[in-house]
Amino acid sequence: METIISIVDSIIQRSIDYVQKLNSDSSKVDINHGNFENTQQHDATIG
Repeated sequence: METIISIVDSIIQRSIDYVQKLNSDSSKVDINHGNFENTQQHDATIG
């Protein structure tokens, strides 16, 4: 049982790290290219 818990914990941690990296990368792209407003408008249209 402990093995399953440690595997799940590892997967969750990797997922969190991956999402944080994606968020960090996309924020940098938006700021560097000035597309932040366009991204918000695009999201609003889809949502």
